[in-house]
Amino acid sequence: MTLDECRAILEVAPDANLTAIRQARRKLLLRYHPDHNRGREEWATEHTQRVLEAYRILTDRLGQDAVPRASSLPSVWPTFHQDVRRRGNSTHRGPRTDRLFWAFETGGWVLSSPAVGSDHCVYFGSCDRHVYCLRHDGSLRWKFPTGGWVRSSPAIGLDGTLYVGSDDGKLYAFRDW
Repeated sequence: MTLDECRAILEVAPDANLTAIRQARRKLLLRYHPDHNRGREEWATEHTQRVLEAYRILTDRLGQDAVPRASSLPSVWPTFHQDVRRRGNSTHRGPRTDRLFWAFETGGWVLSSPAVGSDHCVYFGSCDRHVYCLRHDGSLRWKFPTGGWVRSSPAIGLDGTLYVGSDDGKLYAFRDW
């Protein structure tokens, strides 16, 4: 994708600064959000991915924001069963062998399915009353205590916010900005 194509997708001028590019990205992400496009979720997802890819290319090539926040990229597996249609189909190849890459032990059962962010971090809850974020190598990035078991599967919003419910009657939202 050329820089001109990226600018056209983001609907910005050739001399647009980083602030204008970010504002355009936010505006377009809202325009193509699945909640605003009921019945056209696949179309909205395709356009969202084009916007995010154009943003990444444009900001990388301009040398600005060269390592974008995880929230600026689409998630690999943002919610239970992967997408809004709950198809559960991944476009990514899984492992070809049964060799264990890593295992992470919590202080309780893990009943929730994980969500995988665009930063390749794995998010999940545990019955030890914590929400966990693991790096792609299985090492702990952070954990957050809740007041109850975390049995629900987390979901990652288009803006990168992580949502997860707990048996303490609260919905928790995490974001890095």
